[in-house]
Amino acid sequence: MSFNTGKRQWVSVETLNFGSISANSDAELVVTLPFAPEGVLVMPPFGIDAGLVFSAYAAHRNEVQNYAHDHTGGTFTLSFGGAETGDLAYNISNANLKAALEALSTITLVNVTGSAGDWDIEFVNPGLQDVAALVDDDTNLTGGASSAVTESTKGAVKGTVHVRATNVTAGAIDPAESDFNIIAWM
Repeated sequence: MSFNTGKRQWVSVETLNFGSISANSDAELVVTLPFAPEGVLVMPPFGIDAGLVFSAYAAHRNEVQNYAHDHTGGTFTLSFGGAETGDLAYNISNANLKAALEALSTITLVNVTGSAGDWDIEFVNPGLQDVAALVDDDTNLTGGASSAVTESTKGAVKGTVHVRATNVTAGAIDPAESDFNIIAWM
């Protein structure tokens, strides 16, 4: 159910199932709304408040992936969406890694931070979505044992809302199959 009054839109999402929440733990649901909210508020059902804190936030963020290795020489390549960089020095600068990634036909814009051997790569275009993982080829790296691409921030499209229940008491609570309302505004 929803209605629109000027710039405010109210959305009711019913029977969100958090399942059982163990003592001192969190549960989170992701809901996609038909619009990109500027703010959200979650209203828990009456009677399910003992020991729980509910929150909601609208997520529209770029994905950030981390590429890290412990090598002391050689070169590596990174691939995204089937396109591959040329050989990259093990200690390539942030600016040169950014340029190499943006030269790929599958990436338009990234931000690169960090230092040699441990870079955070924010996908700006494509952005505001969950993107495929970068693929590394460390065959030509020397003097180390490992390299890995990890997702440090999952990208989210506009309209994605995270609803979180946090159990701040010592006992488990079961708020399963309860009606939660999300109040969202534009």
